[in-house]
Amino acid sequence: MKISGKRKLRTLLLLADSGTWGNEGNGPEAAPVLRSNNIQNYSLDFTDVAYRIIPKKDKERRRLVGGDILVTKSSGSPDLIGKCCLFVDPKDSKQYYFSNFTTRLRANPKEADPRWIFYWLSSDIGRKTLCGMNSTTSGLRNLNMNLYLDQEILALSVPEQRRIATILDKADAIRRKRQEIIEQTQTLTQAIFLNMFGDPATNPKHWPVDRLGKITEINPRLNLCNANILKPKTIVSFVPMSGINETRGVIALSEPKQYQEVCKGYTPFQDGDVLFAKITPCMQNGKAAIASNLIGGVGFGSTEFHVLRPSQLAISEYLFSFVRHPTFRKEAELSFTGTAGQQRVPKSFLENYRCPRPPVELQREFSTRVAKVWALEEKQTKNLEQANDLMSSLAGQAFKGNPR
Repeated sequence: MKISGKRKLRTLLLLADSGTWGNEGNGPEAAPVLRSNNIQNYSLDFTDVAYRIIPKKDKERRRLVGGDILVTKSSGSPDLIGKCCLFVDPKDSKQYYFSNFTTRLRANPKEADPRWIFYWLSSDIGRKTLCGMNSTTSGLRNLNMNLYLDQEILALSVPEQRRIATILDKADAIRRKRQEIIEQTQTLTQAIFLNMFGDPATNPKHWPVDRLGKITEINPRLNLCNANILKPKTIVSFVPMSGINETRGVIALSEPKQYQEVCKGYTPFQDGDVLFAKITPCMQNGKAAIASNLIGGVGFGSTEFHVLRPSQLAISEYLFSFVRHPTFRKEAELSFTGTAGQQRVPKSFLENYRCPRPPVELQREFSTRVAKVWALEEKQTKNLEQANDLMSSLAGQAFKGNPR
């Protein structure tokens, strides 16, 4: 294996260009445009594609082809900057485009295999290079493309890149398969919800309907029994937006912090509360979780969370599944206020949303059923972590010049 140092990313590319948008449309002239929220777990999700009228000047030059790499270059969330995926043609006879909040990279076949570039960008090493590469403009974070394209990648011959990429493909296939199983458990949870309660939009079981703000507290203060024991140096849990796993709907990461560090300027919550991301695109992606195992039962987190506290009329598991339901999130999206990249669901939307209220006994039965599904999901998550560790290990060896 011949290693000739490193090369700048831009020297391996034919194209590095921004996307297009155009006017909204749904007729035969409208074309599917992929956005940042279509990039999920380093692959494309085609279930919620925007349709726009593509300007004539962009018809050919902005059309995606197999092997193109999509990169999020602008977002309201720093955690989403730089997330990427390979475009794989879904073979549905449509011509796909990409939005102006994303960048398309096209590898020069004489210099690089696109999979090699993609695996670099999505590797632990590649992700670390993103630190300090984005800036904020009016609340919108933007990737510094000059710095991004100047990052250096291990220089190997194209045949060697392909050989290593094929090894990584196999490890990635294992990872994706386990991810699919986890996503299927999410589908099962929603299926149980619909079977027991019906679609919340149509309420076919004719449950009583109340304002969501009546059956749950929205953005409440901490209970006094908790607040009274909080001293300046009391350790509590801190949950950033990135700490919520949007696929599983759980708190995957929290940090211990002193109460005096987080008591001002952050959102308070406690065990049993439901956290609901109010900002785009986190809301559309389903970022929500039931707070649990918090230090001392108390937590603080991003100001971009709304908090729903269970009551005698609505338990945590019901509220969580309700706000994660696609119908609810679609309607929440229509309520957005704010500017592009910083749009949020207002508190008033939650307070006034008409929510079916099934009997609490039935909600508890739902909780018992989904607990078994979530236990299975937890087991599969550990399997996924092992697959991710394998992928990281192989990628780390490859990009350090020690591929097996």
